[in-house]
Amino acid sequence: MDSNNDLCETISTELKVCRVMSVHIGVVLAVCSSIMLLSSCNRTWSGSRSTRHLARTVANTEIVGTWQMTAASTNLLIRDGYPLRPPSELTIWVKSDGTLVFASAEAGYPFGPRTYTDATGYWTLLHHSYDGLSQEEPNVLSIELEKPASAGGKHFWPMYLTEVSGQLRLWYPHGDPDSREYIEYERAKEEDGKAREGTSLSDENDEEQSEVNKA
Repeated sequence: MDSNNDLCETISTELKVCRVMSVHIGVVLAVCSSIMLLSSCNRTWSGSRSTRHLARTVANTEIVGTWQMTAASTNLLIRDGYPLRPPSELTIWVKSDGTLVFASAEAGYPFGPRTYTDATGYWTLLHHSYDGLSQEEPNVLSIELEKPASAGGKHFWPMYLTEVSGQLRLWYPHGDPDSREYIEYERAKEEDGKAREGTSLSDENDEEQSEVNKA
């Protein structure tokens, strides 16, 4: 009888030890999983992104002009459900007075509707500034769109700069960062940028009012 009791106590003790070990193993696996996930994110955002960032300081004058989405980026949008629109119609007109005219897709995929936005706004070129992930970047182009409350109100997001074959490009990650897909803008034709440079939002409004008066 005593031997049976001893056996039962031994089994009970071993089961408790197994349960404790199981809990510890679960904690260890969870920690390891978290470390691997953070490591993966760090590789994507600090590793691959850092090679895309232009290290030199970009001047404001280099940003002024008309930028249009690249064909590859347009194909990404179409793949993800955006209506077909040629790259020449997806533009950001950056003006020397700190304002801009936006006619393109806003950052924020996969959240929100798959539509394009036509709005005015403002831009600021920051240097050695922290982006949304608390990482210091050499150049951050801060975009602010002015939209009515019915359309979501103001929208802010950062864009970054890189160079392809010696030519500047504006870019930001598209969708899941681990996908390493980006929306990019390249400078439109030089004559378009020169024709538009220096025209402010107030000038544009004056021109519209002048046409109304003529009518």
